[in-house]
Amino acid sequence: MHKAIRVIHEHADALREEHARCDELGRLTDRTVEILKLSGGFRLLLSKDTGGYAEDPRVFAEWVRTVARYNPSAGWVAGVGGVHPWEISVADPKVRQEVYGDDPDTVTASPYAPVGKLIPADGGFRFSTEVVYSTGCDVSDWFVLAGMVAGEDGTPVSPPRPVHVVLPRQDVEIVPDSWNVMGLKGTGSKRVRVHDLFVPTYRTLEQGRLMTGGYRDAQPGEPLFRIPFVAVFGPSIAHALCGIFRGFLDQFTDYLKDRKATFGSTAKNDPHQQRALVHAESELEATIAHLDKLWGEMWDKAVAGEEITVKDRVTLAAHQKMGCARVMGALELIWRHAGSASRWTHLPMERYYRDMQVGGSHFGSDPTTIYEPFTELVFDPDAQPVGMF
Repeated sequence: MHKAIRVIHEHADALREEHARCDELGRLTDRTVEILKLSGGFRLLLSKDTGGYAEDPRVFAEWVRTVARYNPSAGWVAGVGGVHPWEISVADPKVRQEVYGDDPDTVTASPYAPVGKLIPADGGFRFSTEVVYSTGCDVSDWFVLAGMVAGEDGTPVSPPRPVHVVLPRQDVEIVPDSWNVMGLKGTGSKRVRVHDLFVPTYRTLEQGRLMTGGYRDAQPGEPLFRIPFVAVFGPSIAHALCGIFRGFLDQFTDYLKDRKATFGSTAKNDPHQQRALVHAESELEATIAHLDKLWGEMWDKAVAGEEITVKDRVTLAAHQKMGCARVMGALELIWRHAGSASRWTHLPMERYYRDMQVGGSHFGSDPTTIYEPFTELVFDPDAQPVGMF
């Protein structure tokens, strides 16, 4: 077991205790961030030349699931924020030094939606954006945001050219009271703004190259960075969701042990609840095993220096999203049979359920976006579908 995972297990009780407090604050508590940094988990996908491990992504997946099991909001921040080190590792060496030179455990935020505008300027761009869902923004020192390159009149160039920009915290405005949701409250995924900021070229990355593995030569000899960015980010969302579900099942089994229904029957002997529990355990373990298998195959290709194809990326995205759908379905089956006592808001199980609902609504958890490209490749193996995969 990697040290990063072991440390999280050792601090399980503390992370559980911070769950409700994170929700109350609308961000991760200082104690929670301290534990995440202590584990070294943010270094798992960070390059070795900046103090990271450049690990097999399956190790990162287990770390994310373990954090999410004990504190869902922390697990979501781990899954999203833990991928940013991968991207910064392939950025200009000066950026790597700026972000991680003093602290390889630096926490970073995004989001990647290219809703901003980048107008070319001498030596870089003028950048403006206002974008929602900046997970972990309150506890982050750097941000990775995105926009479309545009002309002087603000009209995006054609063909579209989305670009990521790496910014220090002082250049980003966090909009107060802009994360009011039913679950994952502790992620503090607030709205952020940037207005007409000059960004030097060295702090930018081309999204198209990232998605297809075009920066693989930035870290020669490191297989992790031969995997396309989108094939690292997408499964991280799925593993966070799986970790939250594992935490929900922990709470559910504790709830069943001593609960008696209104008419005297013992909940753990109820065949409907037994069926729901077995179904949930099976769906969860199958999803994790399948995702690890696919990530493992991609890792093996990266180690061997083989091409990771569009079909590889689409296949991973399809099973990632369908796995999320299965886990969400298993959650609903349990919830229908858990009884009215499970709805009390003082129970951690109820909080985990709400966290699952918000996590399950993420783009990375939605299978409807992958049906068309997946079936296109089924009927034409030489097809080149375009999308976020």
